[in-house]
Amino acid sequence: MVGVYETTPAEDGGNYGFYLRQGFDAYKDSYYQGQIYVQVDSHGGGTDYPKSGGTVTQQYWESWQNGLHFGSLVPWIPRLPGVVFGLTPILLAITGITVWLTKRRSRRNRARRARLDAAAAATPHTASASVGSSP
Repeated sequence: MVGVYETTPAEDGGNYGFYLRQGFDAYKDSYYQGQIYVQVDSHGGGTDYPKSGGTVTQQYWESWQNGLHFGSLVPWIPRLPGVVFGLTPILLAITGITVWLTKRRSRRNRARRARLDAAAAATPHTASASVGSSP
């Protein structure tokens, strides 16, 4: 037994629920651990056992698919490469935007300097004092 859950045990129809673990537990890291849930009536003591077996799809979902989805099939060290590969698109997006913004700023600065150089070349330079003239 790995967990107890109660749904209004004082009221009529209230019950206690017990989570049990047997073999591989796909829910071991979740709030409700244990893949088997048994309800016990709080007033009469009658039990409601889960159906054993089930369809092949249901067994697949409860044992492997759920564990794959939540990443509980393997310990955290082998999951590390998966996390790195999963975060790679975000890292590429951040570096791509950074490079794009840097190049855009550089292109804008070059264009501004070119405009200033062109404007400086277009304005005539006047001498403030003539060389060799006497008053």
